[in-house]
Amino acid sequence: MTSNDSPQIQALFAFVQKTPMLYGYKMLLLLVMLQVGKGGGFSLEETVGVFDRFYRRREELGLLPEKQRGTKQAQLARKDLPSTIKNGPAPRFQGFLSLSADKTHFEIQEDVWKAITPEDSAALCNLAIQRLATHFGGEKQLIEALVQYAFEDATDEKQGTSTTQ
Repeated sequence: MTSNDSPQIQALFAFVQKTPMLYGYKMLLLLVMLQVGKGGGFSLEETVGVFDRFYRRREELGLLPEKQRGTKQAQLARKDLPSTIKNGPAPRFQGFLSLSADKTHFEIQEDVWKAITPEDSAALCNLAIQRLATHFGGEKQLIEALVQYAFEDATDEKQGTSTTQ
């Protein structure tokens, strides 16, 4: 948990610990929020890029991109990701995160991003990675490497030096 006594941060930790994991979307969105949204917001396009790189890298490594849930398939094609993100994990972050009126970026609730400490952010990132490892039935180190890959490429693309094809 956290030593932060902010009710919003306590609620965020509880959400991350207890939310059902049908897909890895919520934990990926949390990681984007924590790593990209430092100024209180981040773009949908940045989020799509991170999701796309994470799932494509899983495929490149011969892993299933996402767990199969009955007959319902995860919508992971890049063209489907904006809708998947806006309609899947984003609404579950109500009270922590909202989609802008023009639906092009996410806004972290001010009381959340002002209250979160670097220690809270690190603990939440670690918890999200652990939840992803459990979800995919893999090792935490593999998930850490996949997440690092997804975010490194995001930084490279912003600087115009993408290594993806």
